[in-house]
Amino acid sequence: MPGHVEDELRGYLQCGLLCFGFGRALCTGCGRGLVVAFSCKGRGVCPSCNGRHMAQTAAHLADHVISPIPVRQWVISVPKRLRGMLADRPNAVAAVTRIFLAEIERLLCVAAGVRSDSPAPAVRPRLGAVSFLHRFGSALNQHVHLHVCATDGVFMPAADGAGGDGPPAFLPVRPITQVHLAVLTERVRRRVIRWFRLAHLLDASAAAAMLAWENSGFSIDASVRIALIDRDVPSYFQSLEHLLRYCARP
Repeated sequence: MPGHVEDELRGYLQCGLLCFGFGRALCTGCGRGLVVAFSCKGRGVCPSCNGRHMAQTAAHLADHVISPIPVRQWVISVPKRLRGMLADRPNAVAAVTRIFLAEIERLLCVAAGVRSDSPAPAVRPRLGAVSFLHRFGSALNQHVHLHVCATDGVFMPAADGAGGDGPPAFLPVRPITQVHLAVLTERVRRRVIRWFRLAHLLDASAAAAMLAWENSGFSIDASVRIALIDRDVPSYFQSLEHLLRYCARP
């Protein structure tokens, strides 16, 4: 096994045990003290540290990063033929992420009634999004796929009259339909397969065969939407923090 795997497992065996080190806290008011065992802070096998990291990530994003606007979760799965290549090629994962986010932004601009092809980047409408890479399915099978929490609308830069320093305006989108999803899936499918062909991970015949499949193997879901009224309801399964914990789970 690689050295980092052994380090992770040995760290987990020592996590939370006082005999492997601890910090002592003392209340200056009442004088009561307690000891807190050191944690391994691992990202692999320790459920306690994984759960803490998941909760901290979700709380930080909900409290300090994502504006008070509606948020939608987008999930993309790719054909099994491509998942193995995504598993050990970070550049392929980055390419799929860029393509997916670009096509989501294009769709949101259409649904918001604005143009996404402005030649000047400074006046182009943009989405806000955070992506999470998941490497396994529910049965711990290798299943590389993406979860994206994106604003359910686009931001328009401040008008020139505001000197370019004013806050951007948020434009909400009309409801996303199955027709929208079908068009998005087809555009993503063609762009991803083209990237794999240009990267010499698929030859021309394999790419043509995948484009000819009756069932494309690409699946995009956008059914989960967090409305503004539900966003900050504590412990509610449709709150933003609940969704972010789900996306950031180990």
